[in-house]
Amino acid sequence: TSTIYTDNAIDNFSPATRTQMNISESVTAQVADKPASELEQLMDYCLLQDSQWVGYSKGQLAQLTYSERTESKSIKLSLYEAYLAAIRGDVYGASRIIEATANACNDNALKGYLKQVLAEYTNINDESQAQLILLNANTYNQRLLKPLSGLSYTKVNDLTQEQAEQCSSYLSGKFLLKNKMIIFANAVIDDLYFKPKSANKFEAAMDSLAKMLGFNSQRPELAYNKGPDNLWSIGNQQYLVIECKNEATSDTINKSYCNQLNGSSTWFENQYDFTSQHTPIMIHPSVKFEYASSPKPTIRIINEQKLQELRHNALSFFESISTNNEINNVDAIRGKLATYKLRGQDIVEHYTVPFKA
Repeated sequence: TSTIYTDNAIDNFSPATRTQMNISESVTAQVADKPASELEQLMDYCLLQDSQWVGYSKGQLAQLTYSERTESKSIKLSLYEAYLAAIRGDVYGASRIIEATANACNDNALKGYLKQVLAEYTNINDESQAQLILLNANTYNQRLLKPLSGLSYTKVNDLTQEQAEQCSSYLSGKFLLKNKMIIFANAVIDDLYFKPKSANKFEAAMDSLAKMLGFNSQRPELAYNKGPDNLWSIGNQQYLVIECKNEATSDTINKSYCNQLNGSSTWFENQYDFTSQHTPIMIHPSVKFEYASSPKPTIRIINEQKLQELRHNALSFFESISTNNEINNVDAIRGKLATYKLRGQDIVEHYTVPFKA
């Protein structure tokens, strides 16, 4: 549900699905702030297939006209024309078609993908040029094949705005309606648990949480195959180097995890100059390293209790500014970041604990 309401994702659905969503929203708006019994009555209209409800819904759908989005149709056609050119032996022609399509595309993720396709065609005759194209593709979309030489690291910037201002700018830009924000916030918080087979969702949720709180954030391991799982820039040249082990179940933190965080800490020191300070953080249910480990003295731990506190306070913060319609109120956000202990200076102090050797 949260995905539908962010970044205009609903525009990617068919006219019928969008209409059904609009009908649902208009109906639920009628029972906002009313007893649950009224909501249950509305649900029965759908679940019991009330004739008036079915008739109204079908009537709305019958009026629709279906037309493929122009941009989508043009890209599909270009990909097909390039394929036909390639199987005729005209690889250069295929490359020109894809290059023109990629250059005209305004969606960065899609532009990156098209450039990857261009690299594939180019690679048939010019492997070195294909690698350069693939390198460029990754600047638009980091979820692509990586060039053989790897990617040059791009630093995550220190905050250029006060945290409250950046928080307000991010939330108001991403969520046009307050209830959409709280739906997304709930989904993010729901992914921040210790549980198996959830590492990628957890790391993505940590990235989203940082941005929603007004921090800058990056996932270096995902984007560059180097560095920590998450890197938060929390202001005043302070950074959090975070390794997420939310799938762990052991009573101790093993040597491999310890070495990984130590290595990420060293990686940060090599990438950033002396004016940038960092705190290495391990997210793990245990606070005790196994005997053979040699953790850096500055390492902190987010254990289950501290993760629960972070979830609770973050969700309370989002609920508060949503309920009071304060997404654009920087002063209110500033005060509530302090109240819920979510300022940059609060994170290490309130949501981490020292490790035990």
